[in-house]
Amino acid sequence: MFLVPAVVSLMIFLRICLASSCGGKCTDNPVFTPSSLVVKFGDPASARCSVCQRCQSKAFGLEKSLGELTENGTTVFWTVDRMTEWGTSAICYYNDEDTGCQCSSTLHVTVYQPPDSVSINFANHSGPVFAGRQYALQCTVQGVAVVENLVVTFYRGQTALGQQKSKNKGKKPVNESFTFTITPSEEDDGVHYWCEAKLDLGPEGPQLPPVVMSQNMTAVVHYKPQGSSRLLPVTVTEGNPLHLNCSTVGNPSPSYTWTLPSAIPPPSGGSVLTINAVTSADAGQYTCSVTNDVGTITVKFTVVVQRLESTSTRLPPTTTATRTTRTATQTRAAWNSSTSSRLIHRFMLCFMLLFSTLAASSLTDLHHHTPSLARLLSPPAPLMCCTNADKAFLCLIKTDENCADKPVFSSSRLVVQYGDPTSARCSACQQACHSGQTGLEVPIGVTRHDGSMILWKVASMTEWDTSVMCYYNAADGSQCCSTLPVTVYKPPDIVSIRLISDYGLMFADHQYTLLCEVQDVAPIENLIVTFYRDQTVLGQQQSDNKDKKPVAEVFILNFRPSEDDDGAQYWCEAKLEMGPEGPQPPPVVVSQNVTANVQTLEYTTDSSTVIHSFNICLFLLLFALV
Repeated sequence: MFLVPAVVSLMIFLRICLASSCGGKCTDNPVFTPSSLVVKFGDPASARCSVCQRCQSKAFGLEKSLGELTENGTTVFWTVDRMTEWGTSAICYYNDEDTGCQCSSTLHVTVYQPPDSVSINFANHSGPVFAGRQYALQCTVQGVAVVENLVVTFYRGQTALGQQKSKNKGKKPVNESFTFTITPSEEDDGVHYWCEAKLDLGPEGPQLPPVVMSQNMTAVVHYKPQGSSRLLPVTVTEGNPLHLNCSTVGNPSPSYTWTLPSAIPPPSGGSVLTINAVTSADAGQYTCSVTNDVGTITVKFTVVVQRLESTSTRLPPTTTATRTTRTATQTRAAWNSSTSSRLIHRFMLCFMLLFSTLAASSLTDLHHHTPSLARLLSPPAPLMCCTNADKAFLCLIKTDENCADKPVFSSSRLVVQYGDPTSARCSACQQACHSGQTGLEVPIGVTRHDGSMILWKVASMTEWDTSVMCYYNAADGSQCCSTLPVTVYKPPDIVSIRLISDYGLMFADHQYTLLCEVQDVAPIENLIVTFYRDQTVLGQQQSDNKDKKPVAEVFILNFRPSEDDDGAQYWCEAKLEMGPEGPQPPPVVVSQNVTANVQTLEYTTDSSTVIHSFNICLFLLLFALV
């Protein structure tokens, strides 16, 4: 049983040696169709051999290691119900009675198997990685054949980092690992690394090469607090509050240690130091040390306290009553002017606060009749972030765009397919705040509060262009908010390709147009359309349309075929690239194939002259008739 393949291989070897000994005497070699065979292990396969065109030999045949043969004249058909040989080939031959030689041709058979699994990890490393150090990504491919045709691509999100190929020439399935060196930075914290294994089997292989992708590996990158040690000058007037902020980011989250110039004990653990009313004793240098396991930075503040101006004016000494009286009158007038200005300013502030209170109480009833208006006008309202100009006059609540403790969403961007469920959560504030002062503005779905954590859930996403805003109202009357952008996508319903050509024919070196029509896709600006000739990329195109709802669009590619393109397959592919937050792999829809029928026009000098003369005669005849 095991000797059969060996015997067949020996016979094929002897026939090749016999054919080669004949040198160039064989001018009519057998012809296989196809010229080479690519078949998946376990699948059926077939080929035919036209033994010779002009020979009369009756001594011909086809050597193979498995399968069945049928003959029709000098044509031999080879069929295999199930390909179970890894390194195999077939040889078609005949004996030339005139020369006494044996003429033969060999059909090369490639038997392949896509990877059973593909996985990615860090080679010889576990746990977090550190910014600025080198690490090796390792992509392990299990059970693939033939491995020399395998192309492994490493990705960071949707960015290709590099490709690797194997030098292994084995024909049977093997396991192999590929490595790629990276140096992560702090921006890589939380990104996804993954790898893709593609069997590129050439034009005789499957039209869409088999691709197997690994899981996503989320990088946890440790890096020291951002920024550098620096000295910041701060000037504050005596009696006013002092706020010193040395907030920064790092992984792990940094801790903060303050050193004060006075004997007052420093606060514990906070990134913001606050003194409600400064005095001259608070002047000096404040040091904030920001530390995590990776490193430390120091921020120093030099605080200068200005004295509060006196509200009385000392009278200069004088020797006459008249001068004393005049000086006192001038001083009183200056004091009255300064005091009046302050009183007017304070009165305006009180009036604004009073108006804010009255507006809040008088609009209470509107909640029962016009909910949207009540939500808009009644403080605290999330739209008080005043991103909309026509609501600016209602911004009685001060908005702090540089909040040290802004709301944080569980992801920076949400990508969801239209009609699918989705969810997100927002931590309204990291430090202590009242849950009654937090909220989430959503166009669809339901929300649920769990302390300062707000959960948002949508059973079916039916809004195309939307976003979500999370906010909280601080104790000082300011409002902090963050926005979660939501991208809703829909893969194309249909992708089709058309060739603009008269009568379906093409001529070599003439320009023709391919049209790739994509139906009902959103958002169209994320679509990448690629044109192919067989497995060769001809070009890529993207749309400038910013519409968020599904649209149809036609993409156009001009090309010039050559005579070698006769019989080639043209097709296009539409891929929705939604970024690292989107689906992995990106949704892809492929068109049907268009077969090229390329003709070659060959004119001699005489025939060109005849055609040119005929065109002139035809033009003159038409002119005469007109």
